Amino acid sequence: MDFFEKNHQNYLKKRLAYLNNDVKILFFTKDIDCSICKKTEEFLKNLVQLSDKLSLKVYNYRVDKSKSEDYDVHKAPAILILDKQGNESGIRFYTKPIDHQLEAFIKSLLLVSGNGAELPERLEERVAKIDEMVHIQIFADKESPDASQLAEMTNQLALANKKIRADMIETTIFDNLADNYNISRLPKVMINNKREFVGLKGMEDILEEIERVH
Repeated sequence: MDFFEKNHQNYLKKRLAYLNNDVKILFFTKDIDCSICKKTEEFLKNLVQLSDKLSLKVYNYRVDKSKSEDYDVHKAPAILILDKQGNESGIRFYTKPIDHQLEAFIKSLLLVSGNGAELPERLEERVAKIDEMVHIQIFADKESPDASQLAEMTNQLALANKKIRADMIETTIFDNLADNYNISRLPKVMINNKREFVGLKGMEDILEEIERVH
């Protein structure tokens, strides 16, 4: 395997060795207007070879319309992370997870496998009370280190409550969304298109923002 440099490959193998259970990755690609799609697919195909606990399914966003509809995928590239039973975790990456986003991506795989930090009990109770759909979108680019920390926290929230979905979206790929949402500073977080904030916040502050939506 020569996709990853030797040192990088060894590092990823060591990290993925901590996967507790199987994790399924779904990748939605498209043939037109997506220069990053082939590179992202190649990245994922090589990544899953580093652990027998990882598997990958690739769908064409436009051709496999029924799958896109089943998983409520409206844009590509899209990476969805499912647990060993094939249940959605609520964690999605609309990007090629490299640079600062790679750490958040690897941690999300570990989290869904059952090897991740647990929410403090006081926050767990509050998260459990959320009974309406919450859609968190983190807009970032590959140079946004704070976005990785935001993703780690929102991914924990998504895994703790199936009503929550957390998306990491790269603005350089989806520049139309960046324009639509008037994004000038990164990372920017939007919750149900109703509340937004820029920059890093702690878990409790993010949860407060979610609670204010409802």
